[in-house]
Amino acid sequence: MVRLLKHITPLTSILTCFHLYSIPTANGCGGFWCNNNLRLNQAAENILFIQNQNKTHPLESTVTAVVQILYDGPSERFAWLLPVPTEPEVDVSSNEAFVRLMSSTDPQFVLEEHWKGDNCQFVPDKKNKGGDVMATTEESSAGTEESEEDVTVIKADSVGPYDYVLITINPDAESPAKVAVDWLQKNEYDLFDSTATVLDPYLEKQMMLLAFRLTKGSDDAADVGSIRPVVLTYKSEKPMIPLLPTAVAANDDMGIRVWVASDHPVYPVNYNSLVLNEALIHWFDWRSTYNDVVTAAANEAEDGQGFVTELALSTASYKDAIFSVNDEEWWKNFQERYVKMEPTDSNGFDAIQEASWTVRFWDGWRETVAASVLLPKDVSLDDFGTSPFLYQDQVQVNLTTFLQLLEINVVIPLKHTQD
Repeated sequence: MVRLLKHITPLTSILTCFHLYSIPTANGCGGFWCNNNLRLNQAAENILFIQNQNKTHPLESTVTAVVQILYDGPSERFAWLLPVPTEPEVDVSSNEAFVRLMSSTDPQFVLEEHWKGDNCQFVPDKKNKGGDVMATTEESSAGTEESEEDVTVIKADSVGPYDYVLITINPDAESPAKVAVDWLQKNEYDLFDSTATVLDPYLEKQMMLLAFRLTKGSDDAADVGSIRPVVLTYKSEKPMIPLLPTAVAANDDMGIRVWVASDHPVYPVNYNSLVLNEALIHWFDWRSTYNDVVTAAANEAEDGQGFVTELALSTASYKDAIFSVNDEEWWKNFQERYVKMEPTDSNGFDAIQEASWTVRFWDGWRETVAASVLLPKDVSLDDFGTSPFLYQDQVQVNLTTFLQLLEINVVIPLKHTQD
């Protein structure tokens, strides 16, 4: 018998990563709530790039980056800092987009058995999976609006659960990186002091700094469960990943998984392209060893880092991988049905119940329910969400508000990520 080993790589555009980690499948659910953290990949940072190229005027090309932020800690300590080449448009997406993208693109290894006589041997199908994706960026150029000593505030705003600020630093300051961190800490962005040690390469290129924190305040404060991916669109010919700030709070051997949607192949220009040694994979239980195989490939590289290309295919076959035709049909039917209904508490409760079957995992769901119901004083949102039928006759539900916020906070961010 000869066992033939087959490596299956399903899916989208161009995907490159340091290490790839399996996504947990267990879910914790009750009533209207589900623990979305159980569905997230906590061992890697995930980024989806879309290159919007202007072939006539290349300098007018833009890059859209959808970045999944993974964080474990108290909400008041959350802060995220990102160097950007130009002033970006800022929006939010949904963690569900990455859940679906990973389920479609994760590599698979299948053990096929073929009987040929009495001999058994392993014959690995050794494929060369060259390197793809990522590049350096162009230097920054931007105007200024409001100055304070060596820090210029370009923009301060809020989006989704976040407050954010975009700043530039005077390159002639004695220590631009320290000036940046001190100013952000003073303005309640809780960064590590050591962040200053990794910002110099970006500030030397006069890049801007974009900092996020969870919205604070007694009435509209956001918690860690509100954290959702950020969408940034900025002028640049090439996508980039600022690895040094990421490394400040990274775990050992933390992976970075990258998807790039482009009209041409994309390759890393300043990191190694790695090829896996598939002989190291445990073919009877490949999920348990795949991460180690990727790490081993990186460890063999001169600087211990590199990208493994796992897929390079057309995105045309995956046009509904994130927001499917079924999702579109469900949303259309749901809206048509409930928009016509009388906005009673009973109909509002039924709408929440029905929507929860489909979107309880999607970001913005909990906040939408919270803004749409009026609870008795002795009933918390968690009480209601966990055991809704116990309080069905005690709550007031604004159906109109629920439908509006469901579209704005829950459905549109996921749908726009697909678009």
